[in-house]
Amino acid sequence: MNHQLFSDNFKTTPYWWEQAPLTESVAKDLPESVDVLVIGAGYTGLHAALQTARAGMNTLVVDADQPGFGCSSRNGGQISTSIKHNYATLTQRYGEKLACDILTMGKASLDYVAEFVHEENIACDFEVTGRFHGAHSVKAYNKLALELEQPNPVFNSDAYMVAPSEVHQELGTDLYHGGVVFPHFAAVHPAKYHNGILNRVISAGASVIGNCTVKSINPDKTNSTSHSHAANRHIIQTSL
Repeated sequence: MNHQLFSDNFKTTPYWWEQAPLTESVAKDLPESVDVLVIGAGYTGLHAALQTARAGMNTLVVDADQPGFGCSSRNGGQISTSIKHNYATLTQRYGEKLACDILTMGKASLDYVAEFVHEENIACDFEVTGRFHGAHSVKAYNKLALELEQPNPVFNSDAYMVAPSEVHQELGTDLYHGGVVFPHFAAVHPAKYHNGILNRVISAGASVIGNCTVKSINPDKTNSTSHSHAANRHIIQTSL
């Protein structure tokens, strides 16, 4: 990398890590056995570990790098429905009922994060900011308007169109040819959010080990249970 291309204060890590430094590692030694092993200490892995740990299961989370080193602490902090395809496309592929179920699940994920942050009292700068989805042409604007008329649980959650003449008032620019606003979309400090989940997982009794690479998972059916068939167990080969 040619550092002459960058300013003196250039960093290869996100600037917001200064407010929420990553944890090097939480536990040091690998246990002989656990009830639940979670591979990956990002949002998804930690949320899973929180459920199992609070359910009383001996839970271990391992990550090849520092917990949260990847996209969980590097993303832009947008909290939306995370559904890429629109109602029409989903209906064509999967039918009307499943299309609505998929979109409803996406909206539920948005609501879940808001409830989780509030109930767990996580200090992560959570804020319902809304989101403007801009149209770059008349055709794109008309497409958004048509989607807003469909029985879409996402678009119909108080979303509203912004006419081309109103874009400057909404954004302070005339760059877009109108668009749509999703009032319930939110934002969060991604690293603070990750640290908050991590702290809850540790408080729940789970172990979290960073810089611990899982190299292989080997099925082991040698141990029997009280049932007549063998138990499906796995031996995990790791490297600290």
